Amino acid sequence: MKFCPRCGATDKDFYKGFCVDCYSKMNVFAETPKRLKITKCKDCGFWLYKNTWVEDSYQNLVKMLSEKVKTSLFEPKFDVDLKENTAILKISGFADERKKIPIHVEKEVVLTFDEKTCDSCLKFNAKNYEVKIQLRRSEPFDALKYKKLIDFIKRKIAYNQRSDERARAFWSEEKKEGIDFLFGFRQVGDSVLHEILNSFKVKHEMSPEFLGMDRDGKSKIRVTYCVRI
Repeated sequence: MKFCPRCGATDKDFYKGFCVDCYSKMNVFAETPKRLKITKCKDCGFWLYKNTWVEDSYQNLVKMLSEKVKTSLFEPKFDVDLKENTAILKISGFADERKKIPIHVEKEVVLTFDEKTCDSCLKFNAKNYEVKIQLRRSEPFDALKYKKLIDFIKRKIAYNQRSDERARAFWSEEKKEGIDFLFGFRQVGDSVLHEILNSFKVKHEMSPEFLGMDRDGKSKIRVTYCVRI
């Protein structure tokens, strides 16, 4: 008769010579660090994750924690509960490749935060922009089309902010002649201009401004687009 050499049980499932309960107690299926340091923007609260600033969300916390886990479990899954600054990391999976022995492990990880300012907030706070889109009224003036274009730009910016943290470095300024939309990053501003030109029949002019050289020896250019509608 098969029996567990550790507890003597004979009426349980066995794995590698032991009952599954004893096998589970005898093995460490997952190891985690005791602490996880997260770099956090002191202005917007975003977290630095793989050189990109991301939203402080449950999903991103799970990603950060799960990548620090060393586990022998098959098909591991992760869940997190927060208790003040401590993350209760719940790890579930299987001890065996046939998925007959489910395992559940809980680990506590203390979260610490290192505060700095993200690139988008640095540009926003300093009002440092790379692209300006000037929306100006033309003659004859179509007030409805003008309003539609403003709403279109705002929607595009809001959409871009969901997937590109650089799009948060944006602000607008009301002028007597119209409205200016300012973008901290060239790629974001150029993308919005491209969307405008594809969706509206408008005239536009481009005016570049040379700002000098950066540390890598590349030219720093600020571009102003004047869009007339």
